[in-house]
Amino acid sequence: MTKNVDTPERSGTDGSPSRTLKKGAIGVVGGVIMAIAAISPLTTLGSNLAMSLVLGVGPATVFVIVIIMAVLLFFTAGYVVLGRYVVDSGAYSAYVAHGLGATAGSGIAVIATIGYNLAVVAFAGISGYFLDNAFEPLGLDLHWWIYSLLVLLLIGTLGYLGVGMASRVTSLICGLQVILLGAFVVAVLVNNPTGFRLDVFSPAGLTGGAFGLSIVFVLLSLASFETAAAYGEEMRDPHRAVPRATYLTLFLLSAVFIAGTWAVVAAADGDPGAVAQSDPGALIPTLFGAYLGEWAGTVLNMVIAVSIIGAAIAFHNLATRYMFSSARAGLLHAGLGRTHPRRKTPHIAVITQLLFTVAFLAPFVATGADPMLGLLPAIAGYNSLSMIVKMATCSISVVAASLRGRVTGSLYATRIAPALATLGLLTAGALIIVYYAEVTESDSAWINAMPLILIACAVYGGLRQRQLNHANRGPGADTASV
Repeated sequence: MTKNVDTPERSGTDGSPSRTLKKGAIGVVGGVIMAIAAISPLTTLGSNLAMSLVLGVGPATVFVIVIIMAVLLFFTAGYVVLGRYVVDSGAYSAYVAHGLGATAGSGIAVIATIGYNLAVVAFAGISGYFLDNAFEPLGLDLHWWIYSLLVLLLIGTLGYLGVGMASRVTSLICGLQVILLGAFVVAVLVNNPTGFRLDVFSPAGLTGGAFGLSIVFVLLSLASFETAAAYGEEMRDPHRAVPRATYLTLFLLSAVFIAGTWAVVAAADGDPGAVAQSDPGALIPTLFGAYLGEWAGTVLNMVIAVSIIGAAIAFHNLATRYMFSSARAGLLHAGLGRTHPRRKTPHIAVITQLLFTVAFLAPFVATGADPMLGLLPAIAGYNSLSMIVKMATCSISVVAASLRGRVTGSLYATRIAPALATLGLLTAGALIIVYYAEVTESDSAWINAMPLILIACAVYGGLRQRQLNHANRGPGADTASV
């Protein structure tokens, strides 16, 4: 399962253009942009972080962001160690395989592949919902699914053209979010500078609310910061580019969220809950309108809709690369492991991913169900636990690889930091389970049963890998590379 770019064989390619992604298609900046686009900062501020501000520890959410950043720095220290040895479009699966063996890596591969595909379904669906909300005041009232189909057309086109073009489009989308958020921060600084109090960084504030719930929502806010590694095969000098892109993304997002959340607290005079009146979704629109003017409401709706499109583009690229990598490893149909002979993009996986999304959205269209209520909660719950499983297993893999002599590095990077990250991530995973109803915002039995898919994916991946081991090398084989 592990791929190393030092030799063509171990890079997972046979020299054929139809099995090779385009080298040098993206650099450090492009990797950072694609990772930030997947998180969609403005949308995250108005959803997960607003939930923490209203239902969690309130203003102390700013300090929780600092705590989570520290945990993710521990994770990143080990993560980039593996990145120096392993380059693969299915990053997590290859990283886990390097330390824990191909069977574990294959289980993670299927978990990640399903998770990223479901993320595209969610963002494609709700992008139609938000586009409908944005255009309706302007006199254009179409069904949400028409907008979603147009978004899928854009996603598919960019997927065919390649990650280089996708990163250019998402850079514009990220730029719009930063401009609007920056304008809000400046407006609050000018009009209410005394609102920026330092007590938001005090540990004393963590006792005044649901600390565990805030941990969950802040961690979810930074989920996918590390996804630049999935573009390693398409990066220039990936052994250096991936670590740089990963650290840069984490620091940039943390800075944006600290500044944005602090500004929201200042704008609300230290009481976000009173402004939102128990509705976290109302917090950001209310404050943006108050400090930027009535025009901000329409613009905010449009920018949020566009930012969700950016997230859909980013997750589509992640999904297709995990499909490509998994097919190349024999876990999925071999056709998904082919790339376009000229553009060297995973065009078969692109088409398959779009069909997957349409198939999942079709029942909502046929029944007239609301994608915001029936689709997003279920997928959010699954992907929250999927993220914990991927990251914790990856951290354990670093330690295992170090003990087996498969990686070298400082004691901190190969043992201490991954161990601390594993402890922090597993604690967060336990909190997600405790607060699962709050994460999904649903008490539906089928929505809350979605995590069972994780088990099914892991079992399928592991059993499929064992079949491959028996077929290729005989019973008992389970090395870190296949």
